[in-house]
Amino acid sequence: MNFKIWLENQLTRIIHKDGKGLMNNQAINYDKLDDDEYFDVEQEYLNLKQPPSDLHNKEVIFAFTPEGLQKHQQLIQLLKKASKKGTQDITLNPDDYEIIWQSNDGQVALLPKKT
Repeated sequence: MNFKIWLENQLTRIIHKDGKGLMNNQAINYDKLDDDEYFDVEQEYLNLKQPPSDLHNKEVIFAFTPEGLQKHQQLIQLLKKASKKGTQDITLNPDDYEIIWQSNDGQVALLPKKT
């Protein structure tokens, strides 16, 4: 696979250092944000496409496409700033996962492929 195609297909999962997903409120301390930043987080959350409710009971992981990282850059940076323990970005190999939901704003829900 050529490098450009490989780069375009990368998926990035952002987690808190305690293992919780980026948007898990248990890992976020909103007091680290000033009032304007907190308002921006609220607004950015409203702009996110929500996964269907049937995914709520499945053990899926959420990741961003390169487009999603760009589109949601402000929200991602603010949630990283508000993280209680810090965050880490993990590059996922798309061949290892089944995409079971994909939004038009750069989010995906993934299930590991069974080997």
